[in-house]
This record gives sequence, structure tokens and C-alpha cells, in this order.
Amino acid sequence: MGLLDRLRGRAAAPAPRVRLLTRPGCHLCEEARVVVERECRRAGAVLTEVSILDDPALEAAYWDRIPVVEVDGQVVEALRVDPDRLRRRLAGDRRLTW
Repeated sequence: MGLLDRLRGRAAAPAPRVRLLTRPGCHLCEEARVVVERECRRAGAVLTEVSILDDPALEAAYWDRIPVVEVDGQVVEALRVDPDRLRRRLAGDRRLTW
């Protein structure tokens, strides 16, 4: 919690949790990784990358839609990552979903 938050009596918001769903050899995933890593650094978000090949349920659900970006468990981007849209979502705009 920052000093101003303590003075105002409220806790700082937790860092967004971002999950990037990919698969090996996916060129769109490689492009998305660059954007997602950059925006997560800017926002102080926690990034986890997961290969859909490691989970049969993810593979069945997302095989033809990767890369997929989830923020706090909600899909916000698929196929192509819009950096401005992701930046706004990481800043707390909950209206932006895919």
C-alpha cells in the first residue's frame, strides 16, 4: 500500500493477472508476446504464458483462436492483440472484453 493510500485509508488495487495462451510455432503468438510483455511491464501486471498443448481443455477451446489474452480470468483479446485496448484494460477499464 502506498503512502497516499494509507493516508486515505484504502489499500492499493492488486496488480492485474494476465495469462497469454499460446502454442509452439505460432507466429501470431510470437507477435502477441512482444506486445503483451511490454504492456504488462508498463502496468506492473503479472504475466503467465501457457501453451494450450499442455492442457487438453485449453487446446479444444482455443486451438483456432490463439493467441488469447486473459486479464484476471476474463478473455480480452484473441488472434491479434490491440496494444491500446490492452493498455486500457490493464488500467482498469472492465468494459473491454472480447
